[in-house]
Amino acid sequence: MTKKITLLILSFVLFAPCFAQKSKVKKSKAQHIEFNSGVEGSILQFTKLINDGKTIATTPRYTLFFNGGVDVNYKISKSFKAYTGLYFKNIGLIDKYGDSLKIKRRMYTIGAPLGLKINVKENLKFKIGADFNLVFNYKEKVFRNGDKTAKFNEFFSNKTPLFYPSIFAGIVVYKISISANYYPYNFFNTNYNLYNKMDAKLLTISAGIHLDNQSNKKSKK
Repeated sequence: MTKKITLLILSFVLFAPCFAQKSKVKKSKAQHIEFNSGVEGSILQFTKLINDGKTIATTPRYTLFFNGGVDVNYKISKSFKAYTGLYFKNIGLIDKYGDSLKIKRRMYTIGAPLGLKINVKENLKFKIGADFNLVFNYKEKVFRNGDKTAKFNEFFSNKTPLFYPSIFAGIVVYKISISANYYPYNFFNTNYNLYNKMDAKLLTISAGIHLDNQSNKKSKK
């Protein structure tokens, strides 16, 4: 089901520019590239974790460090912009086993969104799409009775998938941007023996400041 949703969103995003260009060829001069930065660097993460058929307790995880990116927007019309960009994200989960054992896990990703922004009014817009992330670092810490007893950090680890896509929807109000991302695939690489019975699905809520490229605005004048 999640694969069908992803394909539907991608099809809409990819073909929307084609339909818009056919209907508004005379206005092609108004189409241009714009940039946005400061993209949603504050991320709250929720996880549904199942291990060997049993639901494992998790704790919401919040990150601010090493999140951010740049949007590259292509203006289709006054109301629609297709966009991509470049993002760095720090996402993960915290699983608990009773009161004595807690494991913090996180991955660093670099990715690109493929989406559509819909301008409703001057200070309100919506966005939908999917992003495609490359996992380049994985880290975990083990705590027993509050004390850190083990630590693991590895680039391009075989404990996680190499690619970790998501689908998203969001809103921008007065330069405040909020988005929800759902990651339909497993956080763990089940080909790794210790994780072959683990299944973790992430939902993240991110917030940040949406900064427009002022030079583009001046160039219109």
